[in-house]
Amino acid sequence: MIICSIAGVAQTDPHFSQYYHFTPAINPAMTGIMNGSLRLSAIYRNQWNAVMLPYETPGIQVEASTNRNFNLGVSFMNQKAGDGGFRYTQGQLNMNYTGIQFGNSTRHHIAIGIQAAFIQRSFEPSKLRLGDQWIPGVGYNPGLNSNDVFPVRNSIVPDISAGIFYFADAEEQTILPFAGFAVYHLNQPADPFVTTKDLPYIPMRFSMQAGMLIKANETTNITTHLLYMQQGVAFSIIPGLQAKFYINDETAFLTGIYYRSKDAFTPFVGLEYKKFVVGASYDITSSDLSRSVNGTGTTEISLSFMFDRRTPKSNYRFECPRL
Repeated sequence: MIICSIAGVAQTDPHFSQYYHFTPAINPAMTGIMNGSLRLSAIYRNQWNAVMLPYETPGIQVEASTNRNFNLGVSFMNQKAGDGGFRYTQGQLNMNYTGIQFGNSTRHHIAIGIQAAFIQRSFEPSKLRLGDQWIPGVGYNPGLNSNDVFPVRNSIVPDISAGIFYFADAEEQTILPFAGFAVYHLNQPADPFVTTKDLPYIPMRFSMQAGMLIKANETTNITTHLLYMQQGVAFSIIPGLQAKFYINDETAFLTGIYYRSKDAFTPFVGLEYKKFVVGASYDITSSDLSRSVNGTGTTEISLSFMFDRRTPKSNYRFECPRL
């Protein structure tokens, strides 16, 4: 994932899909930590295109930073998959506070954020081919009415999350550490699509991340990153490494690779030019899932545009890790 504002990590991770519908998310405390007053971000993700109807995920986000230590962000993401027209739509409103600073010349920052969201799921049973619509020796007959009953076809539930994020920001230092922690589904919503009598609510999901930006030389930055997520008995570990090579004052080349434990490798490339960043990544499935999807992975394209870059005096040296 090239744009750090909208993270699409772990959408193919079987550890999560086996137990819960894992949804992409970011630490809300990271909203608006950028070198500008406004950023527009968009992604398009196409997953397992060898199947009849692949998983598709378009998303868009707007972030605004202020001079009063408060940042705001609004994002929408829609996932579509399968013959039954399944849709998963999520809208999020993020707000964070970045006024906690300490150290010499306030070079260390702590941001605290909260996220209010809605989760909407739906599908169309009329698009399904059900078992009692098949006639032995003849085949599928769409004119036959099925006896299967679907009590839930559409649902919408509120969702609350929160997080905290630390990062160092010093021009004279060559190593800048960062770390974050977030909790999703704090209100533990009862979503009829995924909850059961034994588990009548969506369990809270915990996310921890850490890493460091290393200034190798005047033209090269290297960022190490480790992300750990857990929800109930499901978990995912995602280490990664990325590099940024400055071609000139206005242009930089981005590249790197992430690994989702027991699932996939994700190399990516990107180009930053003035206020634009464009990138592409591809998931190379390494788990047994690759046989079910004929060896295909996931392609993702991302784009961001920054308005009103800040002056060098207030410019962040920290660079958000790209998931």
